[in-house]
Amino acid sequence: LAILYTERGKMEKAEECFTRAASLQEKTVGKNHPDRLLILERLALLYEAMGQFKKAEQLLMEKNRAIAFN
Repeated sequence: LAILYTERGKMEKAEECFTRAASLQEKTVGKNHPDRLLILERLALLYEAMGQFKKAEQLLMEKNRAIAFN
């Protein structure tokens, strides 16, 4: 759903969906699970498209730390 919102230019709705999905994934499969990390990467790309570079950078750093941890 978040990807569909992104493709239609509804960035705020996409952000909501990605954030909710990342939170649910963290609770169900864990913070460092590959599925959750993919969501973080997609959310970071959304933030980049929205010009929110600091948020994008923070998420990519979190993702990279998790990968290094695994």
